[in-house]
Amino acid sequence: MALFSKPLRPALLVALATAVMLGLPAQAQPRKDTAVLAMTLEPPGLDPTAGAASAIAEITLYNLYETLTKITSDSRTVPLLAERWQTSPDLKTWTFTLRRDAKFHNGEPFNAQAVKFSFERPWPRAAPTRTAPPSPTSSASARPTPPPWCCS
Repeated sequence: MALFSKPLRPALLVALATAVMLGLPAQAQPRKDTAVLAMTLEPPGLDPTAGAASAIAEITLYNLYETLTKITSDSRTVPLLAERWQTSPDLKTWTFTLRRDAKFHNGEPFNAQAVKFSFERPWPRAAPTRTAPPSPTSSASARPTPPPWCCS
């Protein structure tokens, strides 16, 4: 005669296996130095200003880059790299007070020069109107000069 009926055997095996697994000590995980992200689209690069691909921002925003403010899930705008901000009465001028403790990955300080560069970098400078040929010392750079912390 069997100790347990046939319908109870699978449930008993599952319960026994669970009890054995819960009794085992936790195993230390190996050090992980990579991150794996699942994306439906692969971004063409990591520069969020290089194109319209939304996959770029999905990967880079808040993982590689931070913004002055952040919009929360309940639609509030909260400080991030800016501690606070003010707008002029005509809403044409915004003044941000930047965090003093923020630094780039290489230790360089985050400052107004970095913000200005980040805003200007995606757009080429307007070509100056000239009535005479450019002088040998003039610069016709298409982009602003990067600050020392950038692009090294």
